[in-house]
Amino acid sequence: MELTSALIGGSYDELNALFTIAFGPHIHNGYWYSREDNSSLEVALQRMNDLIIEKLAAHKDWPVLDVGCGGGELMRQLAARVGCQTVGISNSHVQIDGANEQARTVNIDDLAKFQFADAHSLPFPDAHFQAVVTIESLCHIGDRPRALGEIARVLRPGGRIVVADFSEHAPMSQDAKNLLAENEFDFLQFDEIGKLFGDAGFEVLESVDLSWTTAKSQDAMLESIRLRRAELLAHYSAEFIDAFEANWLNLSDAFEKYLSYSLVVGQKTNREPVGV
Repeated sequence: MELTSALIGGSYDELNALFTIAFGPHIHNGYWYSREDNSSLEVALQRMNDLIIEKLAAHKDWPVLDVGCGGGELMRQLAARVGCQTVGISNSHVQIDGANEQARTVNIDDLAKFQFADAHSLPFPDAHFQAVVTIESLCHIGDRPRALGEIARVLRPGGRIVVADFSEHAPMSQDAKNLLAENEFDFLQFDEIGKLFGDAGFEVLESVDLSWTTAKSQDAMLESIRLRRAELLAHYSAEFIDAFEANWLNLSDAFEKYLSYSLVVGQKTNREPVGV
């Protein structure tokens, strides 16, 4: 299955209500200190946001871009804390409408703005941003080299990129590959991170395996879905929710067996990307 912007955007349009009801403003994995950490999903999700903001180390005069912004909470929080200009893009019209509405609701829409766009062709001039973040979005992008090349193009020399995403750490069974493809995932290989980012014109400053911090995410998210079933039934059929839960369990098993969760911090170099 080819991962196109329209395909991914349509899926997020359909699932936006489920994600918002079950997970709140965050559509990404959480951060727990250990398997024994009994913090709530809400707390763990906010911790991941806090870590990303820390790694960005943005200043007030930095324009910052979020590629695959979801509901826009990260950029709203960054704008509110630092006072910098932030932009989030998504290929989901529903997400963008909701992100802009929420920015207006919390009176941060002068700094936090959101627009519909495709990561393969960013609608911004060269060297426009000082930092870019992308959380669990590269796994939905059909042509990662092209998307990272676009990110490098819109970043200033010396600009920072922070990526949090899954990557394959073990040879995957064909059944697992089929399952992930059916769910519109295409994960990079852990050992290709350095080359992929280097070819796009980035120096990798930090690459960390955060799997131990996110290991509780899938169970906690599924439990949140189950606890909010009554609310979800106002938007989806019981059959849809049952099928979604069953699929989530299958995906969780594949994630645990074959995937790592990586945090990558990079800096745009002055050299031309490979292929330019």
